[in-house]
Amino acid sequence: MVSLNLTVPFDTGMTYGEMSLDTTIQNEWNMYSTNPQGEPRERWERDVAAARELLTTKIHSSKPVKILCEVQIHLHMFTTYSKKMHDAYQAARPESQEQMYDDFVRSSGAYKPKPDANRVSSAA
Repeated sequence: MVSLNLTVPFDTGMTYGEMSLDTTIQNEWNMYSTNPQGEPRERWERDVAAARELLTTKIHSSKPVKILCEVQIHLHMFTTYSKKMHDAYQAARPESQEQMYDDFVRSSGAYKPKPDANRVSSAA
């Protein structure tokens, strides 16, 4: 497959202080904070509140808001295959570095890790 991945900086033209006072952005933050995405609601709300507090501190208020955006460019003839490969990749994506290591070890067939006795899923 032929693809090109770029990381492109985007300057929003505003500071964190300006961003935190913008009512449109405040409304978006409020909607985002009430829609957990793959996390338990309590953890989601706690983490969003912590991030929001960090973004609105006086220390950051004069700093410019810049975003690093990932851009993927694919040749049209390869996009069908790319979508199929992406679905498989999403299904196999580990949730942590420990899980990635365990997945790699298991797929090699050389070693079978013992179950973690501290996990609820391992309780007998």
